[in-house]
Amino acid sequence: DRKGDGHDAQSFANRITMHMGALRDSFIFVVSPPPIPELGTGTGFSFRLQDRGGNGHEALVKARNQMLGMSMQSKVLTGIRPEGLEDAPQLKLNIDRDKAQALGVTFGAINQALST
Repeated sequence: DRKGDGHDAQSFANRITMHMGALRDSFIFVVSPPPIPELGTGTGFSFRLQDRGGNGHEALVKARNQMLGMSMQSKVLTGIRPEGLEDAPQLKLNIDRDKAQALGVTFGAINQALST
């Protein structure tokens, strides 16, 4: 039940957007849920969390995990998951194909060895 003007969904969304807009280095907008839960839901959305404050990778991962945890408790959102790959060590290899070929090593053999 609404208790007068300014309590409709759009007014509420506007107030939240203005309040959250005060957060430094953020871009936030509010989307109203469907009138009937589980009816009219879209195909989803994604968000990108950026470390614009220079807080570092660990703080960014902590913020992501906190946001995911909070959103998983929502009755409006379903199927919450991080996009992309989890953190893992990465290597950059420069393979000299000419040298490999001169040594009789195929590029396929190199890929096979690296993938094991």
